[in-house]
Amino acid sequence: MPVFWCINCKKEVLHQADYCHSRCGNNCSERCSQCGNTTLTTLTASGGDDVTATVRHATALAQQRATKGEVGDIEVTICKLDSRTGKVRDLTVVYNTYTQDAGYIKTNNW
Repeated sequence: MPVFWCINCKKEVLHQADYCHSRCGNNCSERCSQCGNTTLTTLTASGGDDVTATVRHATALAQQRATKGEVGDIEVTICKLDSRTGKVRDLTVVYNTYTQDAGYIKTNNW
């Protein structure tokens, strides 16, 4: 089974191949095997990610840095090349380890 980062559990977990008869909104492949929430993300960005997926990815990277001892505001910037326009897009998320919230999001050309 693939390993993902669970934003709710704040650690790497296995995904759960859960057949819940659509109770999860047909999002079973992204259900955490520990908490059961659909809060999983990969630790590597995908070129086709939308803003929501990119924010989730940046939050996971910040949480991973927090587990290694970093505290306070952790800033993560993700840059991607938009294949349609040829422009570089970047999104910055600031994750606060005290409030455990990705409260400040700043975008450029998104």
